[in-house]
Amino acid sequence: MKALTKSGHGWRRTGGALGAALGLVIGLGAAVALPATPAHAQDRCTYGSSSGNTYTCINANSGGADAQATIRHSARSLDVCLTNQWGGVIDCTGYQNVTPGHYLRIGFRGRLQPELYCADTYRSGTEIGHICAASNY
Repeated sequence: MKALTKSGHGWRRTGGALGAALGLVIGLGAAVALPATPAHAQDRCTYGSSSGNTYTCINANSGGADAQATIRHSARSLDVCLTNQWGGVIDCTGYQNVTPGHYLRIGFRGRLQPELYCADTYRSGTEIGHICAASNY
């Protein structure tokens, strides 16, 4: 599995056993913009610096972790990343256009190491949302 690292305003792939380092049992999920769904009770969310337009959420539980950004009012091109507590990138959606009432989600399924997992939302290379949740499983 290749790791993603931030380089300037973009991401680049570097060699490494990211999955083994994070203790993942099952591989990463796919990301697509979908109609909004209600947040789960265990989600932690923030509007960050989006002026109430982009709602960034993280959910980390015994079955895996998800990072999600939901657009409320104005369409945006977003990149949503799932990271660990040290800023290590697990996976990103890549920039996609998201219209009001829709979301962009990235995640993985499998056993989590007990640490913090974070959702990071980017617009034009600038972080507009960051929120973390602990996994104690």
